[in-house]
Amino acid sequence: MKKKILFLTILLTFLLVPTFVIGAYSYNYDFFKNPIYSSEGLTFKDAIDFSEIFKNEQSFIDSENFIGGDKIKKFIDLSDLAVYGDEIYILDGAATASSETAVKINVYAKKEASDKAPTEQTAEVYKNSGIYVLNSDYTIKERMNIFQITKEAAVQLAQAYYYERDSLNQKVYLFDGEHPENVTLSAIEANTILIDNNNKKIRAPFFAYDLDKTTDGYETCVLLNSATGLYVTEDYIYVADSGNARVLGIRKSDYVIDKVFTTPNDEGTFYMFDYAETATTKILYQPAKIVVDGSGRLYTIAKNTYQGIIEYNQQGEFNRFLGKNLVTKRSWWSFLLSDEQYSKLSLNLPSEFTNLTLDDRQLIYATAQPDPSATTAAEMIKLINTSGKDVLKRNGYVKPDGDINYASYVKPAIEGSSKFTAIDVNKDRIYSVADATRGRIFTYDEEGNLLYVSGEKGDLESNIKNPVALRYFNVSNKANNNSLEYVLLLDQGAGTLMIYETTQFGKLVNEATSLYLNNDIHGAKAKWEEVSKMNSNYELAYVGIGKSLLRNGQYEEAMKNFELGHNATYYSDAFKQYRNDLLKENFGILMTGIVLVSAAGVALIVTKKIYEKNLARSKREEA
Repeated sequence: MKKKILFLTILLTFLLVPTFVIGAYSYNYDFFKNPIYSSEGLTFKDAIDFSEIFKNEQSFIDSENFIGGDKIKKFIDLSDLAVYGDEIYILDGAATASSETAVKINVYAKKEASDKAPTEQTAEVYKNSGIYVLNSDYTIKERMNIFQITKEAAVQLAQAYYYERDSLNQKVYLFDGEHPENVTLSAIEANTILIDNNNKKIRAPFFAYDLDKTTDGYETCVLLNSATGLYVTEDYIYVADSGNARVLGIRKSDYVIDKVFTTPNDEGTFYMFDYAETATTKILYQPAKIVVDGSGRLYTIAKNTYQGIIEYNQQGEFNRFLGKNLVTKRSWWSFLLSDEQYSKLSLNLPSEFTNLTLDDRQLIYATAQPDPSATTAAEMIKLINTSGKDVLKRNGYVKPDGDINYASYVKPAIEGSSKFTAIDVNKDRIYSVADATRGRIFTYDEEGNLLYVSGEKGDLESNIKNPVALRYFNVSNKANNNSLEYVLLLDQGAGTLMIYETTQFGKLVNEATSLYLNNDIHGAKAKWEEVSKMNSNYELAYVGIGKSLLRNGQYEEAMKNFELGHNATYYSDAFKQYRNDLLKENFGILMTGIVLVSAAGVALIVTKKIYEKNLARSKREEA
């Protein structure tokens, strides 16, 4: 009886090992797609909240580009993160969340459209977004939530959006970009751009506000409304002003908007703000995330848009859609469902993009939302080239799809495929993605190998709740003149900026990957050997050693390491080279053998024929 109990205990332990491993803080997958323990590549360092960012508040003074500072004492709706140089940019999508915390500003406006002259009045606005600029020590450097806009850009906004049709079917613009003081107070206080056909109230695209107190009069200004996307270049801050259906380009030199990217004029997709169109299947343009390449082309993903990534040219004009996801196939048994049951299934639509970033080649890495019924997030990470094709390499033991095996039979288990909400890539084309399902950060190399997994879901300060943005951040280490690489994660659920530091194990893996990418095969081999010493179960280390040996012409040794790393593709390549070398080295012997065998064969045939001929002659003579 005791033996049976012992046997059952051992059996259950063996069966449950993958479950416990998958729930561990750091793991990887082996060749057989089983989760195994792995050393940490990233380790949690700190979580920075609003109060910590403002720990130097006594020495910090708001500029004229920020209003309502006394009302805003915490982050409300963190939505995106950007880094440039040694500065960190955080976007709070709704710095004031309700009318109870509305910011009051003095504007020049009309009370109603029928008023003859504008007057200075107090407007209440909320859900206005704020941009926070941090120093490299994560303290506040500057923040802004109101911006002046050039007259040319204001005119472009007025003509792109808000109009109605007169009796001759001509456009009549509701706002005048050259006279922002004619905007009504109700339009400034409106919280949405969605059109109410009954009273035609709509949020103003701009208004008159005394931003520069050193001069008389007022400036044409804008507020952000529930902004969700942020991207920073050398000269500009780009914001996806989702609640106002536009993307804005803000000059870093003076925080003036002189670039606007309005609703793409793709006929049949987006609502173009025509009051005559009371019923429509078109959608409101809501840009979500943005990137800008070195040539000035802007790429954005929009909410509820399935045509792909939107591209604007350098002049701010809509160019095309690219990188459209494939339509998810229905299950084979769906034809058995009734009409009522079938109607309850999700629409058969392509996957919607959730985030994007650029690598050093200006190619787009993007994440998408899997079908709700999917068991894995298959091909929800893409590398999109200039032709709009997905060229991401998926050569690892497991494809870059996040968790491929999760503990659904242990409670409380978090079921469902990985949901990627953020992505970034470093200079060595190592990319990390954030998974909102189980609070993970998955890091892959250019070949699609899973390097390491970090983080987990939970309620502790170090746990990830709802990641919305992820960025690599390099900080100069003055002590040894080196650069330290961190991973910054913006957690909307916790309202914090989470900082992850690369461990010694992670540094070795990253360095080995970088050295090999830069053709330093000997240096890469040495790093991979150190990795294998730290974690003998890390199969990628043997593959890395094998790749270095392969490029160095040591094919037999390479084959041994590829065998340890269970990499059949590279083993086959090494074997071909090894076989060719054997043939070259023994060519003389082989050719001599072939000649001797051939000669022996010919001699045997000739001898046989002579023998048969003599035998036949002998028989005739006897006869």
